[in-house]
Amino acid sequence: MALRNDLKKAATEDRNRTTSDGAGAYLVIPRAAVEALIFYLRRQDQFVERALRGADGLEMVATLLFDGQVSAGCPPSSAIHDVHICFGLDKGGLISSCKAVLTCANQLHPSSRGNSILYGLFPCEKDNRAAFACIAEVYVPDLDDLRTGGVDVSGSRRAVTLIKIGEYAFMTSWVGHEGASILMPCLWCTALRRRTQQNGLMVDKWGNMQNGSRARGVPRTRDHFDRMAVAYTDGNNRKRGSPMPLEENLSIESRPLLIIDPTHVSPMPLHLTLGITGSFLRLGIEAVYFNEGPERASAYAMNLSMTLRFGVGVTPKPYFGRALEGRQCQTIARRLSSVVELLASYVPAEEAAAYSAACHTWAEHLPVLTRTGDSSTEDVTAFQAGTARFVDGLCRAFPWFTVTHKLHVLCCHASKFLRRFGSLGRYSEQGLEVWDEEGGFGELLEAEFARLLALLQDQRLTWPEKSWTSSTTTVLPPPPPMLRRG
Repeated sequence: MALRNDLKKAATEDRNRTTSDGAGAYLVIPRAAVEALIFYLRRQDQFVERALRGADGLEMVATLLFDGQVSAGCPPSSAIHDVHICFGLDKGGLISSCKAVLTCANQLHPSSRGNSILYGLFPCEKDNRAAFACIAEVYVPDLDDLRTGGVDVSGSRRAVTLIKIGEYAFMTSWVGHEGASILMPCLWCTALRRRTQQNGLMVDKWGNMQNGSRARGVPRTRDHFDRMAVAYTDGNNRKRGSPMPLEENLSIESRPLLIIDPTHVSPMPLHLTLGITGSFLRLGIEAVYFNEGPERASAYAMNLSMTLRFGVGVTPKPYFGRALEGRQCQTIARRLSSVVELLASYVPAEEAAAYSAACHTWAEHLPVLTRTGDSSTEDVTAFQAGTARFVDGLCRAFPWFTVTHKLHVLCCHASKFLRRFGSLGRYSEQGLEVWDEEGGFGELLEAEFARLLALLQDQRLTWPEKSWTSSTTTVLPPPPPMLRRG
């Protein structure tokens, strides 16, 4: 009985009070929950001050008190005492739902799910505009209230520096951007996907993602988001009497639901880790396909799955379409020599050498994506140079290689965020993800190869012409039944 009474009493506290509008449940006073978390961190001596850095990499000292601000979208001055609060959504679960989460970066382990706040829960079967608009009606006023009013920290009011975290589709939807498949797929700049016969002048002006670290995209601005919010008050671009041209809307096709400075959008370090590791492994399959043909590529894919499972010791997880989890990507990076040795028996020496050099660079700089501690100015400079060398080297070595939006973010934008905030790992979406039980690599890579082959047969990928010749490379025996089942 005493326990029940304590639970009822706790539920009535401001930090725990929840309500429902019929479509979802959420905290009534999120500020109280954030202040309670900060109070707990300070009481446990776990609260850590976070300072922004200038262009020279030096920390800027905060000396001013926060007295409120009018504009929620305008970041607080670096001279004002603040706390760093991250906001993100995670979609998934046995019953499809969208969980809103708040985390505080002013602690040693901010990415831990146990150190986060479950802000709200909404049923969500589709990632469409209407679903996000309903969610925004609940969360945006509270987030704006946090940014304009701040939070109490030990009796003094501090500004809230809001950082948006999450996977790419979530972050682009909040600003009216339609994601990685549109003409200007980057959330941080205007670089176009690639140069075509029709868009040469636009590429010269707005940048080309396929140029790697030299994409030359024009940085997006909060003012442009504000203008798009006004322009799309009555609907999206398609519903306007005269649709806005690309050079004016810069691929912002709908009204931004949350105005935030692009420099305060985390470069999704977890999804960079997952996505680039998978793409890097797939690149090896593509290299064998180009040099030796589909049968040899299929054999390589199977042998690669065996190497990863039995040599490296990792298996994919079914929580997200049989993908890898972050720690497994770190393990693969540390043991990429096994993958390099396997690939070297299938492709020419120069391609194997280029792949090996890229492996070394990726293994060297991957830990920066998960590091929650501060990076020095030298570390930031090395990371910027290394990621550029990684992407540019792959572009030179493999003629068919495509710079995806994640590779573009890695070599063009991640280092800028790192230089500004001092860390990537503490602004990670790690705490939003749910890891589940094991799966098998054979099924994953067989599916990747089948998808690649289908794309080639449909002529949606263009490969350089090359005649395939027989090879004397030894093919490993077929995998055991347990691996083929996945």
